[in-house]
Amino acid sequence: MPPSGTFTEVSAGALHTCGIRSSGTIECWGYNVYGMSSPPAGVFESLDAGDMSTCAVRTDRSVTCWGYNAEGQCDAPVASFSRVETGYDHACGLRTDGRIVCWGNILRGAGIPPSEVFAAARVSAGSWHNCLVRPNGTLGCWGRNNYGQASPPSGTFTQVSGGEQHTCGLRTDGTLACWGRNIYGMISPPVGSFVQSSTGNTHSCAVRSYGTVACWGNNISGQSGAPAGTFRMVSGGGYHSCGLRTDGRLTCWGDNFSGQATAPLGTYAQVAAGNVHSCALRKDGSIACWGDNSHGQATAPEDTYTEISAGEYHSCALRTDGTVNCWGENADGQATPPSGTFLHITAGKSHTCGVRTNGVVLCWGRNDYGQRPTLALAPSSLSNADRGSAYSQTFSTSGGASPYAYAVVSGTLPPGVELGYFGTLSGTPTLAGTYNFVVRSTDNNYFAVEGSYSILVVDHIRLPLVMRNY
Repeated sequence: MPPSGTFTEVSAGALHTCGIRSSGTIECWGYNVYGMSSPPAGVFESLDAGDMSTCAVRTDRSVTCWGYNAEGQCDAPVASFSRVETGYDHACGLRTDGRIVCWGNILRGAGIPPSEVFAAARVSAGSWHNCLVRPNGTLGCWGRNNYGQASPPSGTFTQVSGGEQHTCGLRTDGTLACWGRNIYGMISPPVGSFVQSSTGNTHSCAVRSYGTVACWGNNISGQSGAPAGTFRMVSGGGYHSCGLRTDGRLTCWGDNFSGQATAPLGTYAQVAAGNVHSCALRKDGSIACWGDNSHGQATAPEDTYTEISAGEYHSCALRTDGTVNCWGENADGQATPPSGTFLHITAGKSHTCGVRTNGVVLCWGRNDYGQRPTLALAPSSLSNADRGSAYSQTFSTSGGASPYAYAVVSGTLPPGVELGYFGTLSGTPTLAGTYNFVVRSTDNNYFAVEGSYSILVVDHIRLPLVMRNY
């Protein structure tokens, strides 16, 4: 029977029910063998009851889950959420930055959110090239392409991962495709259905739909000798690999000369294998790193994070507030991130890339192979306009991947004038004045350039013609 009192929300699970009282506290009733009817203290905004677990969003936007946790469905990540939904053995939350995050049993694909649809593209940094999955599922690559590693196949994908001289992607049907250099068989992936993949220097690994890991390519150090068991994710490094088991524990294999394959104890939410070091994100948002520390890349900073990426001799992580923190080698500026907030980051050999919260891709660090394209917007200024007369100017962009899209991101255009998607500024101004605005041009790989412009609309006064007789 439900308790007395007033509630603002209620949600029923399989054998238990929970509700939020008018005070913001939670009360549950029903079956309680796994603690699903024993909610935590605190003030909450919303909740959702699953099969034998429940998750709720606190007023500080964090998520707390309780109840049956055999598949990690109660191990909510550290992030800011606006909503959470609880399933049979997994849960998903909508972050305040628009991304969807899932946890728990992801082996059947229920916990793999289509983040590219709800946010922007996701980018993966290889050694000297980068690839991304666009929101429509197609791939874009740029940078060094001496073995075709930056020439992706057609089709639609959910993930892509860049290595040193090859790249692999996960198609929307769950199969794998690889391209680039083919020594060691590294672009000959196994058949089957997969949920996640990662490319190392000369090998790759992927998690099958039922949780086991398959690796292929170079195995000189045992980096392709995947252990038995079920995993949530895998990460390919230089000559080693690391995997996150379904119980949250870490397992690494392959070269261990610098201790990069000696994973620490504990439970984690993410793992990233670098060249000769590794890092992992704990469930409380803190970071642990191990292995070679010759450039400080394994000296993890304090703070709380939502994502970790390990490059060759540097590492980067995404803080809970969306800012980026990098550490380790910085000879090319790869560990000096720009200010601002990001949705996603990825560390390469000597460069780093990220996707800003506005969907724009930005890279920093080395650029000897075009790893971080620089776009140029023309013209630098616009001509003035006459009120009531037709006006037309055309923008053009160079330095990126066509086609380019254009938009006014701040300021105001003259009334009667519009900027077309492909860069034509046209119309008939209807009101005199000075109009200042910023135009952003975005290329096909979501790199962008902005320019500040001003148009003076002049109101010419036409005096009547006076005829005089002399």
